[in-house]
Amino acid sequence: MDIKYILFANSLFNKTSPSVISNYDSAIFFIGTSKADLAYEIMERLMRRGFLVNLGVFPAVSQNHSGIRFTITVLQTYEQIESMIATLNEEFMAALQRNNFSIEQINDAFRVVAGFDRRSTGTFLN
Repeated sequence: MDIKYILFANSLFNKTSPSVISNYDSAIFFIGTSKADLAYEIMERLMRRGFLVNLGVFPAVSQNHSGIRFTITVLQTYEQIESMIATLNEEFMAALQRNNFSIEQINDAFRVVAGFDRRSTGTFLN
């Protein structure tokens, strides 16, 4: 995997709202939703728009640590990556509004797990 694709995706996420829970040096991204029903809703809407993503929900992850998971590969173009992240951000924010849920609530759920207190946005984990 060429790190340029990962860095490109991370640069896009730094301009959007979803919380990237996964390590910033991985081609596997995990976007926290906290609630499983929120993850299902976002996944369904992304699939309708032509993007295939996976879920991380209980029992694969602990309760209240659900999210959307996807992988970036060298087979995707920069334009496809940009389109997917823009669409994810759009659907993510709309789902939060529809469900009266906030990014702060998601970040609180993942604060310890993701080490939010130990890293700044867009930095690599050790």
